[in-house]
This record gives sequence, C-alpha cells and structure tokens, in this order.
Amino acid sequence: MRLNKYIASSGLFSRRRSDDLIFGGKVKVNGVVIKEPWCEVIEDRDVVVVEDRVVRPRKKQLYLKLYKPAGYETVIEKRGDFPGLMDLIEDIPEGVFPAGRLDVNTEGLVILTSDGEFSYILTHPKYEIPRRYKVKTRGELSEEELDRVVQGVTMGKGEKGKFDAISPVKTGKFSWYEVVLHEGKYHEIRRVFSALGYKVMRLIRFSFGEIYLGSMRRGEMKKFTGEEMGFVRNLRKKFTSEH
Repeated sequence: MRLNKYIASSGLFSRRRSDDLIFGGKVKVNGVVIKEPWCEVIEDRDVVVVEDRVVRPRKKQLYLKLYKPAGYETVIEKRGDFPGLMDLIEDIPEGVFPAGRLDVNTEGLVILTSDGEFSYILTHPKYEIPRRYKVKTRGELSEEELDRVVQGVTMGKGEKGKFDAISPVKTGKFSWYEVVLHEGKYHEIRRVFSALGYKVMRLIRFSFGEIYLGSMRRGEMKKFTGEEMGFVRNLRKKFTSEH
C-alpha cells in the first residue's frame, strides 16, 4: 500500500494532510524519514510513525453526514471566532474529519469520515464530483445572465467564476436557483451573483455526489444509508487505481 494511502486510512489525517506530513519530513517508516508519498509499505511488516505517533489503517471506516447551520466553521473543534462542529453535536466520533468545507455563512451538507482516500476522491477537482446548492437571491436573473454564469463571469482581480449548471426553481422579488459546481473556488457562488449585482440571501449545499441532505434538519447527523455506502464503494472502485 502507498504510504500516503496507509496514513490516510488510519482515519487520523486526510489524504492531502498525509501528503503534507510526508513532504515535510514528519513521517518515519521503520525508523527512517520518508518523503515520498508513493513509497510502498506493508501493514503487518512496516512500522509507520507520524509526528512520533504510530499509525495503522483503521479496520472499519466511518461515514456520516451532517446538516451544518450557518454560523459554524467546518472544523471539528473551534479554532477561531466561530464555533466548530463539536459545539453543534457533542457525540461526533473520534477519528472523523470533514471532507472539504463549507463557508461559515453557508449551510447544508457536510460529510464526516475517517476514510482519507474517499475524502480525497470526493474533493479533488480532477474527479469532478458534483456539488449541488440551493441559492436564494434578491431579484431575478435574466436569460442572458443565466447564460453568462455558465460561460464565466469576472469576479474581480482577473479571476473568473462559472457554474456547471444553473436552473431557476422559483423566481420573483426573491428567487431560488439550483446551482451545480464540480470545483468550488473561494466564495464562488456568492461572488458570481455579486458580480451581476445580486445579493445571495441564503446558500444551502444539498448534495455532494450521491450523498443528499434529504429531510435532515439543521444540526442533525446521520450515518450513510445503504445506497450511499454503495456510492462510496463505486467511487473507490472507479478511481483508487488512478492515484
């Protein structure tokens, strides 16, 4: 097994964090510092130490979904001015971490997992896993503006943002849209609407791949359903051999 996958499968670190630790010289295999994430290790033979802690692959991974309200950071424990997810739900299992993040002012689906490999596939732009959002705005986009947000809109400083798809749900003084992204830049949805002169009143992520909020309430956490676990298995089967 590749070293970065071995560390990520411990449930202690995400795949990207595992790579950072390896490149930073924080990982030893059998007492030797290794800086190559692709180094092969054997579970029952090699001893892997990360920052003076022996790590081993978790035998059973955890997969949870949570409805994050606005006003919370997408971190397990509070780090800054805003509360973390543990302030919302105290019984979050040890060893899970958020797969990606939602901005403080964005609500909706957050996936918590101990599976670093799954998290990596789910969030890396090259795998193009769709994220779907409901957006409430003041005012109604014209047909031309609906085309523009798919073609690309300048958000400032020469940076462009665009949606993979947008569809009106309800229009009027206040309108609702469904937006699909495969890669989310910093505050992209809000910045695209703002560039066209529209204020986002509410932003909800309601799905990530084939994981959905469904009828979940704010602050509620659930285990993945059988169908959702099927999505995990299919994703791993399809992409694991590529990295």
